[in-house]
Amino acid sequence: MRIKGAILTLAIALSLACLYQLSFTWVTYRVEQKAKDYANGDLKKEAYYLDSVSGKPVYNFLFLKKYTYKETKERMINLGLDLKGGMNVVLEVSVVDIVRACRISVMIPHSTRLFYWQKKWQKSSQDDYITLFGRAFEQVDPKAKLAVIFNTFELKDKVSLNSS
Repeated sequence: MRIKGAILTLAIALSLACLYQLSFTWVTYRVEQKAKDYANGDLKKEAYYLDSVSGKPVYNFLFLKKYTYKETKERMINLGLDLKGGMNVVLEVSVVDIVRACRISVMIPHSTRLFYWQKKWQKSSQDDYITLFGRAFEQVDPKAKLAVIFNTFELKDKVSLNSS
């Protein structure tokens, strides 16, 4: 029973500490909302309002300590852009960089000719990079196999040396 009481006491203390920290965020947002209402969309008026209340007490914590807007702003929990809805991420993968990362120049003796033909055809063709790379690979060395390039330790189960 003593452990149960200690856990309950710890849970209550932790909850109160969280509420205390969140209260600064709530007060800051309340002041900023008042500034927006005061300004009616005018950013200069909003900045003026926030500047004018920055030194005035806006939060009286249990009548023990008064905090100014500036202090509450410093103590508030910062939300990241992902929580505010202001972050979009797009990942673009460059096929050219992936093919070059395979260290083709080390594995294929005629790699300069391979890239020469591929670039030449790319200027006049609508085909994608991989298709043109395959054509150039066949032209440079018809007997060679692409599996030599892509047979890495990570792909050993998916690409064998006999793959085409």
